[in-house]
Amino acid sequence: MCNLIELFAIVFLMQTDILRTNKVLRDVSRALGADWRPVFESLMAEFPTDIHTNALKKIEAERPFMQAYKALMIWKEACGEDFDVRHILDALRNNGLDELEQMTLGILESELSLLCALCS
Repeated sequence: MCNLIELFAIVFLMQTDILRTNKVLRDVSRALGADWRPVFESLMAEFPTDIHTNALKKIEAERPFMQAYKALMIWKEACGEDFDVRHILDALRNNGLDELEQMTLGILESELSLLCALCS
């Protein structure tokens, strides 16, 4: 059983991880802009058609500037425990968005470095 300080540290790291993941998704979605659909289609290819269709309805109901972020958040939620932000890199590469893939890789490396600094 962990003490109160250890428990606080674990909760802090979990929250930090969620915040960092959402920051990465926000930064990627800003760069994607209106070109979110092919990336979303790639990310959602493994999911049943009804989940995909319902997700598109939710995304398209958003204001245009929020659609890319909503698309990535819906994908993240659909993945559940299987969520891995690195799949975005594959989706970007598969859609010929190599510069955005490199930018995203830089964001991930930067966030990992910051998290490692917090842990040491």
